[in-house]
Amino acid sequence: MKSTAVEAYEYMSVSFFEHLDGTYLCIGKAVNDEIALQSNILRKNRELEYINQINASLVSNWDIDALLDNIIKRIDYLFNIKFGGIYIYDDSDQW
Repeated sequence: MKSTAVEAYEYMSVSFFEHLDGTYLCIGKAVNDEIALQSNILRKNRELEYINQINASLVSNWDIDALLDNIIKRIDYLFNIKFGGIYIYDDSDQW
């Protein structure tokens, strides 16, 4: 349920309980902070999942081309980008 105020929206969780005499008890609770926290936790969990997948690729794949391709694919999926690249800089100051 959403109530409108002059400057902001407040999201409410509302529960209704019927008593034996036919009357109702209504309990409401603002859940804005809970929604924001849940969204943040889900995003962080998704990021950690991708980091774990990249780490698994690092450990299991010794072919540098396949490894870099896998990392780019994971980053592409995580950030929903259309193009990506990795530049390798070596000790001789070459790209």
